Amino acid sequence: MVRVLRWTLYFIIFLVSLVVIGYGAAQYFRPSILRTINEELKESVNGDVKIGWLDFTIFEQFPNFSITLGKIYVRGPHFDKYHKDFLTADKIYIHVNPIRLFQGAISLKSISIRNGTVFIFTDTKGYTNMDVLKKQKKDSVESTGPKPALELEDIFFEDTRVTYVDSLKNKSIDITLIKTFLNIASSDSLQRISLRGKMGFGGLVLNAAKGGYLTKKATDADLNLEFRPSKKELTILPSELKFKNSTVALSGRFDFSKRGGFTLNIDSKDLNYSEGLSLITKALREKLEKFQFDGPIDLNVKLQGSLGPGAEPKVDIAFTSRGNHFVTGKLDAKDLSFKGSFTNHIDSTKEIDDHNSRIVLDTVSTRIEEVGVEANLVITDLTDPKLKLISKSHINLTDINHETDTASLKLLGGIFDADINYNGKLNEYLDGPKTVYRGKLKGTVRIKDGSLVMRQQEKKFDRINAQFRFTEERMDLDEIDFRINGNPVMIKGNVIGFIPFFFVPEEKGSINLSITSPRIDLASLKTSKSNEKVSPKAAARGKKKISDLLDILNSKVEFILDVKVNEIVNGSFHASKFSGKVNFMNNHLIANPVSMRLADGEVDLSLKVFALDKKINPVTLRAEVKNADIQKFFSSFDNFSQKTIQSKNLSGKVFTKLNLTAKIDDKFNILMPSLSGTVDFKLREGELKDFEPLEKMSNFLFKKRDFSDVQFAEIKGQFSLSGQYLDVSRMEIESSVLSLFLEGRYSLGDSTDLTIQVPLSNLKKRNKDYKPENVGVDAKVGPSVFLRAHQNKEGKMVIVYNLFKKFKKK
Repeated sequence: MVRVLRWTLYFIIFLVSLVVIGYGAAQYFRPSILRTINEELKESVNGDVKIGWLDFTIFEQFPNFSITLGKIYVRGPHFDKYHKDFLTADKIYIHVNPIRLFQGAISLKSISIRNGTVFIFTDTKGYTNMDVLKKQKKDSVESTGPKPALELEDIFFEDTRVTYVDSLKNKSIDITLIKTFLNIASSDSLQRISLRGKMGFGGLVLNAAKGGYLTKKATDADLNLEFRPSKKELTILPSELKFKNSTVALSGRFDFSKRGGFTLNIDSKDLNYSEGLSLITKALREKLEKFQFDGPIDLNVKLQGSLGPGAEPKVDIAFTSRGNHFVTGKLDAKDLSFKGSFTNHIDSTKEIDDHNSRIVLDTVSTRIEEVGVEANLVITDLTDPKLKLISKSHINLTDINHETDTASLKLLGGIFDADINYNGKLNEYLDGPKTVYRGKLKGTVRIKDGSLVMRQQEKKFDRINAQFRFTEERMDLDEIDFRINGNPVMIKGNVIGFIPFFFVPEEKGSINLSITSPRIDLASLKTSKSNEKVSPKAAARGKKKISDLLDILNSKVEFILDVKVNEIVNGSFHASKFSGKVNFMNNHLIANPVSMRLADGEVDLSLKVFALDKKINPVTLRAEVKNADIQKFFSSFDNFSQKTIQSKNLSGKVFTKLNLTAKIDDKFNILMPSLSGTVDFKLREGELKDFEPLEKMSNFLFKKRDFSDVQFAEIKGQFSLSGQYLDVSRMEIESSVLSLFLEGRYSLGDSTDLTIQVPLSNLKKRNKDYKPENVGVDAKVGPSVFLRAHQNKEGKMVIVYNLFKKFKKK
């Protein structure tokens, strides 16, 4: 232990002795050092130099000694005109090798500059203050003492700003050397320069109108340069700039001769996009900020051009990325991978600018709203970008269940794919709702084996297979096949001026569809009350979207539907050969003409529904029934919800014309007080069997006649409908058992009140083969018996004598 302490003490004594001897040597050679510095500055600087003070220190670069020069400036020969110092510094440390001092020589190969500025400029007339360094050295310098050697190899900069401004060429460089080491290795023909350490860029301006690169950016630099004075050529050997999140590799060449050309290569692996934007000019940044990437990008940039004033460089960029996330406007692309390029000199005969620019993305794959997309695209003319796009999309429909508006809709299966080509303005394709496409759009969409369920509405769509094609003007639905609750439906048609991406048509759009089905069971489409609850937010969101869509449909779109169904059933209702045309526009629904076979007869009708945007909707209905089997007719409509006359009691052929008006609510229920209209009724070959009210007439008249099976001559009637009341004009009924006249009010409720006139001429005996014939409602039929048919308190139809022998209208 004592030996260790002893040797440590010897070492300290040695160091102290060395410092003392070195410091003494420095003081001894101080005149020579000062003479060396002064002589070198006088021979090297063409201008004025001032050193505020001088001192020595051993702590700057131990074991070297350092001469400290304070408050220094170097001024060019034209300082009085421009008032710009070439160099200023608070302190400059000149490092002296003590061993060389002992050998009688002074070696000054490294210095440190702190809190300094270097300002180099060229004015608009071509004058540059670099002439401060152009003074030629003398062939010999008389001196005494050791020969000086001022061959700088290492310079350390701390908080020193270097600025270069070329007003003639409109270019500038601004760099702060925060803690930077500069090494210079000189030979006869070139100088190798390495620059390493922390630096802060104020900006690199190649064109003042476009702004600067690297504005206010800090970096760790590793720059390797090679300068050939004879050729005025600067070469950037492979170098690096490390920023906070990215590393950029540099190489290139600058020719400062009269030709004034340059080439600069910039490479970066995994470049942070946001940080990359901060490195480029404001003009480029404003264009690219519209496009946001969350992930890194591999980038290779080549700049080539002239150092002349205002010259725009050629820019060629190659870039790739994988698994990125891209957002612009309403477009949100996830899992984005791409390979592409950029150039601003498409046509070599034209000016280099944004008009002459092109972006190519030749391999793009991504997910947009969970839809897989593969695309190739070209964007030209960045002042008003034009897009040429070829894309393919594919998705399993179950993958977008989480994107549906409400919990009531669930996709059960199927595949969606689309091919889309577009050639036109980029802003048309990306920005906001458009009223019309100026570009050319072409696409095909296919759905295969799709299925979904609407839970609240109890609707299941399956076996969905569809293909439709669209352009910028129209969409053609080649074929859409599906089943809804087991009912097969086929749709074909076209859409003009609306869609292809649900954009609002400029004027009026139209949707023309042909809908066909072999059979539809309406009962299967009815919705029972659902207990499933939907969250208020989801319901509100769904209603909002539906409301917005209805507003667009109402104001901008006309629906024209051609519907054909071979068979329609709904419980007892059975119709065939249904054919109809439906038009929807301006909140009006018009179905005209509509025809079908019903109850072995023909039905023609027209329907108009108005004010569909309201809760209450006026309706008009005109219908004509020809040669229908009355028994089947009554059965199809469940006896019209009345129990007085049942289908089992009737036979014959019915002809009728209806003109009705009413109001319906938003659930399509008829508001009975609003119902009104007229009915013209005709029954041929009529027969009434086992009709209890008629059989009861035998209690009053013709007890020996069979009222259980009555045949009729043609019955004609005119009815006026008001609410639930049917006012019957006087009508003649000629039957096999008697003749009578009927008028009064028939009610769907409990207030039926009819007057029946039975002429006494019925007393004449009628054979079983008697054929009834009409005499006319205005014929004089002689004495008669008057009866009254009405409903009693129990709601049953009863027939009593009408003592007043006449009908009083209410």
